[in-house]
Amino acid sequence: MAELSVAIYASGYVPQLIERSVKSAVSQSLDSMEIILIDDCRTSAESRYVKSTFKKIKKSLSLPYGKGLRFLSMGRSVGIPDSLRAAVDESSGRYFTVLMMGDVFYDEKSLSTLLELSSRNASIAGEDWDLVQGTVVPDEKDESVLKVNPNAYDIIERNAPGELRFENPDDFTVDYFMGEKFSLCLEGKLFIRSALEDMFLRMPRVECHIAVEYLWMYFFCRQSRTLISTGEKVCTKYMDFGPDAGDFKIETPGRWMKLCSAASAFSAVFFDMMDYPLESRDFGGYMRSIMTRYALSNVKSLVRVDPSIRTVCEAILSECWGDEIVSDCKAWIESSDGKKTDGPET
Repeated sequence: MAELSVAIYASGYVPQLIERSVKSAVSQSLDSMEIILIDDCRTSAESRYVKSTFKKIKKSLSLPYGKGLRFLSMGRSVGIPDSLRAAVDESSGRYFTVLMMGDVFYDEKSLSTLLELSSRNASIAGEDWDLVQGTVVPDEKDESVLKVNPNAYDIIERNAPGELRFENPDDFTVDYFMGEKFSLCLEGKLFIRSALEDMFLRMPRVECHIAVEYLWMYFFCRQSRTLISTGEKVCTKYMDFGPDAGDFKIETPGRWMKLCSAASAFSAVFFDMMDYPLESRDFGGYMRSIMTRYALSNVKSLVRVDPSIRTVCEAILSECWGDEIVSDCKAWIESSDGKKTDGPET
């Protein structure tokens, strides 16, 4: 059994980014770890190329004793949640962490830093920590992304060193999300793998490609009580690619459906809150405000849809988000005249 499992998620064929992430994981100073490269490509051709790249990388590396490198193909594009679910099932590490394609650990001691933080505090508190978190920073080369979208890194820049310890998961969930003190991105975190296995028993399958951070962290937090966080930099986030990285033209209903897939994530969250209510009413309002921002982004993106598929995409938008939310977003866009506000209330 490895001490830690690193899942590297590849959603397309970009050899230099795949190699960058794999080599970063291999270079970690831990003696016992496994690395799982996940192929979640959209086409069989891309998948073949990713597998070929994996074989070349593995052949070129001299893997130290105690480190393993494996390939996991999803067979088709199933989205990040189901890909990571499969990686958790396949992994053997006590801890589990994630790198998206192109991301790297900040230095060769990043994972050791997080593990030592966990071990040191576990010896004091006499218990394992549900979540151990370090600081994630943007790649210095991604200046073009920030010029297009100055808020591109908002989700990774919040991280307050310290610890959270609660008697029950509901209080932990509310504080983690509503306090806005901690990063929601999956990178830079050590999850207890056994807790992830339990999480997936509760978390439904949704093909969400956009709002996965909220989906994953919500369900993990709903069964967690403790977090320890450090201000030390442990991961560098690469964001100069992705389905919504630029002002491209949307020419297929499938691509549009992926942009709207965030709706399924928030549906899963709200259905779970109906089955397992939280005492805090404010939390529901907070999650609705987050959901509205995603819906608003989709409605604004309609201008990029090819006119030949506009009717189909309008129908997909309404099916994903519901006519009322779409109408509210359209009315807000028409009335706001470009003013910066949080969006319509839903």
